[in-house]
Amino acid sequence: MTLTDQTLRRSTLAVRDDGRAVLDVRLPWYRSMPVGAIELSALRIDGVDVDPAAVRWIVGGRELDAAQAAACPDPWYLQDAVPLVLPVAPASSAARIELAVDVAVSYLAPGVAPVLRVEVAGTVPVVRSDAARP
Repeated sequence: MTLTDQTLRRSTLAVRDDGRAVLDVRLPWYRSMPVGAIELSALRIDGVDVDPAAVRWIVGGRELDAAQAAACPDPWYLQDAVPLVLPVAPASSAARIELAVDVAVSYLAPGVAPVLRVEVAGTVPVVRSDAARP
């Protein structure tokens, strides 16, 4: 299994009554990191670009905008998925997800945080229900 294999593994795209969708994303890295060390830099759903700034992150039960997520010191544990609230929802029963995240790896070089881009693509099922979703 590679680092990117786990990112969308066991994910679904849950469509909410408000027309938005929630996608569970797992950390595309080999160890836990602060949420603020991860930036969603690109997102495409079924070939349509979605503005990463319009995506909201659910961390510790709080819904954060992109700027708040970038400053969030809360840990993102490997075993946990972070739900991303997307401003759009596909009409199909499955969606092709392509995303790119930038990982700021501060522990690799003291004083300099190299940023690594991780790109992930996969098809996830679309579920139309608010049940048990943030």
